[in-house]
Amino acid sequence: MTPEQRRAEIDRKYPFHVDVPYLDDWDAARERMDYLITYIGTFDMYVVAEEGRCCVRHCFAIEADAELFRAFLRRASQRAAASAPSQHARSAEDERREIDSRYPFHVDLPHVVDEPEAQRLKAYIVRHIGRFATYETADSGRLRSRYCFRTFEEAEMFRWGLAGRTSRRSTR
Repeated sequence: MTPEQRRAEIDRKYPFHVDVPYLDDWDAARERMDYLITYIGTFDMYVVAEEGRCCVRHCFAIEADAELFRAFLRRASQRAAASAPSQHARSAEDERREIDSRYPFHVDLPHVVDEPEAQRLKAYIVRHIGRFATYETADSGRLRSRYCFRTFEEAEMFRWGLAGRTSRRSTR
C-alpha cells in the first residue's frame, strides 16, 4: 500500500480532521497524545506537507471527538499564552540582565523610592560614587528599589552613605 492509499483509507474511516502545525515540542506532543488516548480512544493521524507548511492531521470517526480535541488545543494554547511572559516583560527582564552583567553589585532598598527621593539619591551617587543603574524588583512578593554598581567598593560607599543619611534624618 502506498502512502497516498494509506492516507485515503484513513480519510475514509476517519473523515473529521484537525490539523496541528508541526513543532519540535515533544512535551506538547506528549500532552496531546495523552489527551487523545485518555479521552478520545479511536483516532488516526498522518503528516501533511503542502505549500511549505507541515502539520499533523489528526483524524476522527466522530465529529464530536474532533470538536473535543479542538477545545483541548484551544485550552492548551491559552495556558501557554498565559504562562509565557509578554514581550514587554521579556524585554524588561533582558534589560535587567544586561544591567546586572555591567553592574553586578547591588544594594536593595526595602521600598520603592518615590521621585523626589530618587533624585536626591541620584545626586548623591553621581557626586560621591559615579556611574550606577537602578530598577525595581520584586523579592518574595515585596517591591524593592535595586541600585546597581560596578564594584563592591561603590556598593559599600552607597550603603555607608545611606547609613549616614538615615542616622542624620532620625536625629532631627
